[in-house]
Amino acid sequence: MRVASGAVSARKAEPPPPPPPPPAPARAPAPEPAAAEKTCASCGASNPPAAKFCFDCGTPFVAKKVEPPKAAAKAEPPPSIQVAEDLVSEDSTAETAPVPLEEEAVDAAEVAEPLEEEQPPPFQASVVVEKGSAAGTAFPLEKMENSLGSQGTQIELSDDAFIAPHAATLLFAEDHLVIRDEGSANGVFVKVRESAPLEPGDV
Repeated sequence: MRVASGAVSARKAEPPPPPPPPPAPARAPAPEPAAAEKTCASCGASNPPAAKFCFDCGTPFVAKKVEPPKAAAKAEPPPSIQVAEDLVSEDSTAETAPVPLEEEAVDAAEVAEPLEEEQPPPFQASVVVEKGSAAGTAFPLEKMENSLGSQGTQIELSDDAFIAPHAATLLFAEDHLVIRDEGSANGVFVKVRESAPLEPGDV
């Protein structure tokens, strides 16, 4: 190695920069305070907070009752009732007559009013259907009044589309059989088999 004459200056190498400090470890969250254990009032044993009965002696834990908050102001007492002295009679008493708890049993047959038996018709009669799907069907008139219509009547003609629900009533009047129109829209017509006099207004 050849060195030239003269002053030789040497540079000192700079030290490398120090490495960055390691990051601080993350702090673990502070543990929540553990719930207080239940102490059995009978044997003094400690039990988990969720226990419903003592694991040692079996005594059940009674739940604490939460009392409702007390009202800020007390409710006013109800007004008292006073009776004037001139309204109180000497004969009046505070006690009332006792109500009998048990009464003698009464036979229903003695109290019930006898039902009047319906009189049978004075003679036998029947209504016979002449047309329609029920042609030839006979309805005997078994009561003094017999309702006739398309539904809910004693003589039910449900196949007839032109008859009202309660069109008429056939009733016995002494020794006659009478028909009464019950306000139906189509009215009640009687077939004339023989000569009959006509009056004004007849249909």
